[in-house]
Amino acid sequence: YYTSPELADPAITGFSADSDNDTFQTLFEYLLGLNPTLNEPGPHVEAIEVEIAGVRYPAVRLQRLKPFRDPSVALEIEVATDLSNWAADVVVHTFETTTEPYEEVVIRSVYSLTDRPVQEFRLRGTIVPTF
Repeated sequence: YYTSPELADPAITGFSADSDNDTFQTLFEYLLGLNPTLNEPGPHVEAIEVEIAGVRYPAVRLQRLKPFRDPSVALEIEVATDLSNWAADVVVHTFETTTEPYEEVVIRSVYSLTDRPVQEFRLRGTIVPTF
């Protein structure tokens, strides 16, 4: 997406940069498969509850482009009850949407709200260099 000089400029591609001024950080857009150079609708992300067999679980619902563009990007969703001990104790469900070219992803904790009423989610992205 960027030229060599743009990649070297932290105001354009730095950790907190938003080069297209759409209020979503460049890295966040890229990790979700969006084009960080286009001011397009950002990823819709919301906290929800999912009920399975009468048991409530905290979850996060988001939309991302499909197919996911870059195989060198690894996304990890983690959950914690204390903001210190993070684990990948989540279940991921992917759904088709009527809004092409997006898919909806619901990530829910494996811990019920009854067992652990306070839970936090985080999205960790890693870009694996390809040589």
